[in-house]
Amino acid sequence: ELTSKTLAGQGRKEERLHELLLEYHRKLVQDYPKSRGGMKRSWSNQDYGVIIDGSTLSLVLNSTLNSNSSNYKNIFLQICQKCTAVLCCRMAPLQKAQIVKMVKNVKGNPITLAIGDGANDVSMILEAHVGIGIKGKEGRQAARNSDYAVTKFKHLRKLLLVHGHLYYVRIAH
Repeated sequence: ELTSKTLAGQGRKEERLHELLLEYHRKLVQDYPKSRGGMKRSWSNQDYGVIIDGSTLSLVLNSTLNSNSSNYKNIFLQICQKCTAVLCCRMAPLQKAQIVKMVKNVKGNPITLAIGDGANDVSMILEAHVGIGIKGKEGRQAARNSDYAVTKFKHLRKLLLVHGHLYYVRIAH
């Protein structure tokens, strides 16, 4: 967990962030058992996830401690790649877009998907390769700026698992 709550306490926030990033990096990247298949993930009983909030992400992206900003970004990205889930909470709209852009520019050029339901998600949806907007209580801005629009969250399952699979089969052959 990389949140303001875990960074609070003794010392400066940047020093604590540095300690946590190095600890997680050692645990997940350096000590992680190497798989023979390259990027294939073995679904063992030891899956990891990361939780990060907006204020901590701004420390990761704009760090001033020994000007390690790009180093922190790389460490954070390597940690995220080893996790099965990354949960970002309490983020500004531009931070959401920064996360998508950071993942888009990773070696191997992964295809990114962004799902949003309000005006605060528009920049993230526009930055991703594929954007899905959900019409709802927060308005239609996300749906108007997306590649695909659905009316409810429950329709995402069919869109991703059925239509996504069929599309993959069509382009693979």
